[in-house]
Amino acid sequence: MGKLYPRLAWQNIRRGRQLYLPYLLTLMVTAAAFYVAVALSQPTVWPEGVRYIYLSMFMGIGTFVIAVFAAIFLTYTGRFLAKGRQRELGLYNVLGMGKRHIGLVLGFESLFLGVAGVVGGLALGVVLQGLMGRLVGLLMGLPPLGTCFSPAAAVSTLTLFAVVLGVNLLLDLFRLSKQRPVELLREGSVGEREPKARWLLAVLGFGSLGAGYFIALTTKSAVDALAVYFLAVLLVVVGTYCLFTAGSVVILKALRKNKAYYYQTPHFIGLSGMIHRMKRNGVGLANICILCTMVLVMVSGTLGLYLGVRRGVNDVFLQEAAMTVGYDPLAEKPLNKDALKAALAASMRAKGYDPKAGVETEYLSARFRVLEDGTFADTASHPEQFYATASFDFFDYDSYEHIMGRDAVPRDGKAHVYTTGQLPDAQALTLGIGPEAMPWSVELGQPLAAAPKTTTALVYVSEYDYTVVLPRETLLALMAARPTGDYSDWKLTWKSFWDLGGDVSAQQDDLQEAMDGLIRADVGEYTTLGLESRANFALDYYAMNGGFLFLGVFLGMLFLLATLLILYYKQLSEGREDQGRFQIMKKVGLDEDDVRRSVNSQMGAVFFAPLLVAGVHVAFDFPIISRLFTLFGLYDLGLELACALGVFALFTILYAGMYRLTTRGYCRMVG
Repeated sequence: MGKLYPRLAWQNIRRGRQLYLPYLLTLMVTAAAFYVAVALSQPTVWPEGVRYIYLSMFMGIGTFVIAVFAAIFLTYTGRFLAKGRQRELGLYNVLGMGKRHIGLVLGFESLFLGVAGVVGGLALGVVLQGLMGRLVGLLMGLPPLGTCFSPAAAVSTLTLFAVVLGVNLLLDLFRLSKQRPVELLREGSVGEREPKARWLLAVLGFGSLGAGYFIALTTKSAVDALAVYFLAVLLVVVGTYCLFTAGSVVILKALRKNKAYYYQTPHFIGLSGMIHRMKRNGVGLANICILCTMVLVMVSGTLGLYLGVRRGVNDVFLQEAAMTVGYDPLAEKPLNKDALKAALAASMRAKGYDPKAGVETEYLSARFRVLEDGTFADTASHPEQFYATASFDFFDYDSYEHIMGRDAVPRDGKAHVYTTGQLPDAQALTLGIGPEAMPWSVELGQPLAAAPKTTTALVYVSEYDYTVVLPRETLLALMAARPTGDYSDWKLTWKSFWDLGGDVSAQQDDLQEAMDGLIRADVGEYTTLGLESRANFALDYYAMNGGFLFLGVFLGMLFLLATLLILYYKQLSEGREDQGRFQIMKKVGLDEDDVRRSVNSQMGAVFFAPLLVAGVHVAFDFPIISRLFTLFGLYDLGLELACALGVFALFTILYAGMYRLTTRGYCRMVG
């Protein structure tokens, strides 16, 4: 008797491999993905190098996302498994096996699937860790990570999936305890009432979608986009579920009222069946739509960031290296720029380089509080932390044109502004300076078309960014208006770009060594001094954006697998439900061609509706996501659009391939 329950469980799995095998493969892949994410997030697997901290940060996010995904998705697919074996369990009960004994069979099934899936997933994860380590090293521009078994990652994986599978088993036992044998045997044979057209829920769905789309289209600044993006996502998710569960019924019933459309054989059969099952199908379709949207947004977004690295680096570094100096032009012993350039040139020539100084620019950076009336006051006079912060970069005409080109700004004696925020007065720029917030004002001219990107590092951090171009004497007057005291938020920055020649990979090390000579040189007073090569900056940029791309593709493939599995189980369960119905229709005169047309009509609507809605979501998401990209130095809308369209086209091809496979299986089942 003790061997009976394990034997029954094994036979159930073997006979029902059409149900269990995809679930087992998904369990293995999910366990492998979680193991890889945990392993790559641990410093013990990295070579020495500060840039690997990006990998830890990104894979830490991936670990959390995969854990939540595993809990939700395995519970969701467990419902399909439970539904597929209802009759079998009912038969066991009718033949004399009590629910406690059936529970033992279910327990052994979960044990066999869990051990095979998680242990197989760990083995697959160890292999994938080596492959993923090489891939992430390639994308991030870092040495590849080797294969190294991580006991901590294995323990975390075993713990997570033991909890998830244990909870799923408890849910199955709870459902079993609430059902009677007759209900189990008749599962899927009980007729369904036609769902009502829930107009209130449908209106709520369309309203939520409209609100989410409105936020995406009307948000102008990058930081505002970061603040409201998740609210917009939440509204779109709520709207999607309402649209597919309630809105779809409203639309289908409206189509049914169109007699010319409804009374055609494919439409009549497909539309009738979809109306009766749309409440159940709606949740599945909404899940598919949301997963499709996640795949499209993550993969296209991270791909755009990665492909935009080269342009982003060239925007910040106009030549091979940059010397950045912060100084006070009103100091007792002003900075001697020519002496500093000569000292750097001499130091680099001594190392075998042929340095040539190129573009120079200068700007004043200052931070201000945005007061309740929209005006600005310096942070020293208004230190309260609850005020919003505005970041200003002031250029004189020459410095701006050195970067942006000749005639980039009218030399009309006025100030010209480019901003991600707004100005309270379109006629003048007024700043409150000093303990009494004395107003300093300058007349405004026409707005700037663009801001130099050479002032940024990797990301913008202020809530509002203002680039102001004004005459040199006005800039010095602003510096002179600065009162004495602690004004660390005010800094005049001079940048000198250089072409060095020589070995690009060694430039940063040689520049760091040159710093010692510059510090000892008598070049006047300065507050900060930095030397960085474009190649070194590019490594940071590739490390960050390459890590983003790896995480996006990593999670995207996992969500794609989930989408395909939901589609598979959905069509399998619906095929079983429709088999008897189509047999009856064929007996009353429905021919094979009518069956095929009806199947194609219904399957096409069910399959491609989520993809179509996901495409609409991505289209409305594009404006706000493109603003978020500016936080990471990507301003190329053409590149972003090309990545979005390319990923959508590739995803559609994969999706259509799955449609063909499942349609054939569905036709064989109902035929």
